[in-house]
Amino acid sequence: MKNNRLHLIRLFGSAVLGIQGLFCLIWWLKMFTDPAMRVQFVWAGVPEAAFFAFTGPDILLYAGGSFASAFALSGSKPWAMLAVGITTGAILYAECLAIGLSVLTDSAWAGAVLMAPSAIFMAFMAAATYRMEAAHVLVR
Repeated sequence: MKNNRLHLIRLFGSAVLGIQGLFCLIWWLKMFTDPAMRVQFVWAGVPEAAFFAFTGPDILLYAGGSFASAFALSGSKPWAMLAVGITTGAILYAECLAIGLSVLTDSAWAGAVLMAPSAIFMAFMAAATYRMEAAHVLVR
């Protein structure tokens, strides 16, 4: 019964991770193409160039990590825990940075708020992946 629940979490988690990666790419595309929307996410006093410096790491670690984690979980790869752990660290770091900049500038809270569910989900997935590894759900 416990393994069935972990299998469901693995499948659900991999689907959500894939969607999360896709949404990250769509969000950055929107940031580049819609200046009116971008204003809600650029911190006061921070040049747009500094804001766009987050693009590469976000695409590589946030979107790419989400896709890699989804692939690893859906296929029960032995490196799934590593992929989820790295992605979790990257997303929690991005969330902490967004909160810190929003606190310091009292602006652009939208980014910190919109990233919070992803950060919470990733913390849950890191714990769940650890449990899956311990229960040998990830190894076929």
